Amino acid sequence: MMKALYFKELLEVRWKLIIVLLITVIVAVPLPFMFDLFKSSVHMFTEDLFMDIPMLKIFQQQIEAQASSFNLYLWANWYGKNLPQMILVLAAVIGGPMLAGESASGTFRFLLSKPISRRQVFLAKYAAGATATAVLSVVSTIALLISTKAAGQSVGVLWFLAPQPAQILGGLCLLSIALWLSARIDDSVVAGVVAVGVGIALAIVDSFGPLKGRLIFGLMAESRSLTTGVPNSVSIVILAVVAGLIGYDAFRAFRKKDL
Repeated sequence: MMKALYFKELLEVRWKLIIVLLITVIVAVPLPFMFDLFKSSVHMFTEDLFMDIPMLKIFQQQIEAQASSFNLYLWANWYGKNLPQMILVLAAVIGGPMLAGESASGTFRFLLSKPISRRQVFLAKYAAGATATAVLSVVSTIALLISTKAAGQSVGVLWFLAPQPAQILGGLCLLSIALWLSARIDDSVVAGVVAVGVGIALAIVDSFGPLKGRLIFGLMAESRSLTTGVPNSVSIVILAVVAGLIGYDAFRAFRKKDL
């Protein structure tokens, strides 16, 4: 029964996955070809432009560092920006409606009239969302590596794939948040929009101040594996624990929900 439920959920999210995956690949493919243009335009960011504003000075240093290294440019633009953003979108559009939509439409009553527990329903939905997240992360990154080869650039494949576990687990954290909201909000659109808003808020907090680089998106970026070329076990453990705790609380809310 679990297997049937899992494939049912995969079928229901397949078009959302396909659309987000296509957009992500479209974003990924041009990145290696844009490096020369990016490098040639760095001179526009002059001392006069940035003046003496500390935050802008840091931004200037980051841009100049990326312009001097294709590896850093690709890593920063993919793992530091584009891929996590698309994973957030996927988690919201999949996770937001997963519980709220069926609760509002009353289809849960039909499901639970069968010999199926709420635990099985929740796990099937979570597994389908996790599969979609992994497919998006891995397939789009492989497309980027193929594009990099076509652009005449060279990066270590295993080195560049090192952040994949953190990206996928970060996606599970975002999916867990979306499901947590979906279990509490009966409107699927509102649940998805709020999930995006929470993700954006986390990204902003993760970009500035004392928590910079210490929340979900910072851990997903895997800055340590940029130099080591291996997944960072600390990031992986933290993201796994966070995803598990939020996911479990989402299940508790769903289990108590009056359908």
